[in-house]
Parts: sequence; C-alpha cells; structure tokens
Amino acid sequence: KEALYFDPKLINESFLKPILNKQLQIEAHLNGSLAALNIPHLFISDNVGNLLQVNGSIAHVTDIKKLSANLNILQLHSGNKPVRSWLQPNMLPKNFQLPKQFFLTGFIKGGLAQLQTSLQLNSTSGNLQLKARLEQITDKNKAHYDATFNTTDLHAGELTGDTSLGIISANGSLAGHSFNPDIMDAKAQLQIDKLEYNHYVYQGINMDASIAK
Repeated sequence: KEALYFDPKLINESFLKPILNKQLQIEAHLNGSLAALNIPHLFISDNVGNLLQVNGSIAHVTDIKKLSANLNILQLHSGNKPVRSWLQPNMLPKNFQLPKQFFLTGFIKGGLAQLQTSLQLNSTSGNLQLKARLEQITDKNKAHYDATFNTTDLHAGELTGDTSLGIISANGSLAGHSFNPDIMDAKAQLQIDKLEYNHYVYQGINMDASIAK
C-alpha cells in the first residue's frame, strides 16, 4: 500500500487491488549470492491466513536452465480464501475450490535437469502424499519419471465442483521414459480403495497399464 505514496494512480490498476490491504511479516536469514544462496531461515506470513516457513539453499537464481533448489518446506499453511485474496477474481475457475484449510510439508531438491520431491498435504478436503523423481522433464523425448501418490478421504466433488463425485481414497504410481507416444515406455498402476460416484460407493478397483514402443 505504501507504493501509493509514490504513484497514487496505482490504485486504479486492477492487478494491484487484491494486494493493497495486505500486511506481510517477514523473518529472513540469508547469506551468499544469487549463484549460491543459503537460506537458514525464512518465515513469511500475511494478515489473511497464509504462512510459509522454509530453509535450505538455491543456486543460479538468475538462470532458469541452471536453477536448482534444496528446500525443506517446514510448513505452508493456507486455504481457499487466503489464496484467492491475492488473486484477481477470474484467475481461478469458479467451480474449482481449494480446501478451506491446508497444511503442506516436505522437500524439493534439484532443478529442471533432475528433480526429487516428497510432499505431504493435509487438508479439510482430504489428504495427499506425493513422491516423485524427475529427469529432463522439459524434454518430451528424454524425460524420465517415477512417481507415487496416495490419497485419503479426498473430497473430489468439493474440489472440482462436480456434484457426481464424492470421496476418493486411492494410491498409484507412474514410471517411465518419454512423453512422446512414438517412443514412450511407461507403466502405471492405480488402486482405488473407495470411490463415491453418483451416490454409489465402489471399492477394491485395481488397474494396471503399460506402453512400450
């Protein structure tokens, strides 16, 4: 909001309106350079319910191709209203709803060439665990991927706005090479423990799929 003192006309800019009344609290302990930035402590919170606390390191901040990070997400706390309060009204689909509250922990390690992550999301709309190892992910021919996920009591209909969907509990995996259908080699597995659809409950569904060229 202090920016209005320098240029009062900014108040008419629509992209700024969501953030004009925001208050930020930032606690940071950083050292190094943009080529090798160490982050022993970074804490950011606002006045609408968003909170982020991380530590770790980031390398080559100014070069997207070389950019890499080793970050521990100690806590990310937010929700549908806190996130939308920073965005313009039409930036997210109206029928799409984030959980009212969610809490994320985990880590992200690597960059576009090689990335490893493990994330745990607990929310008022269910829980999700994701583990993934990705290599050359921006190259559809050379990409390698190995990922697993697990959901517990995920309120799919509430999140997507699809009233035919209810709660989903499932786990699955995807591993392979390439996103190009001509050379793709991949295997996928899905186990649905519970699926509510059109007021019916389906249980014990197992699916396996593979493609090899």
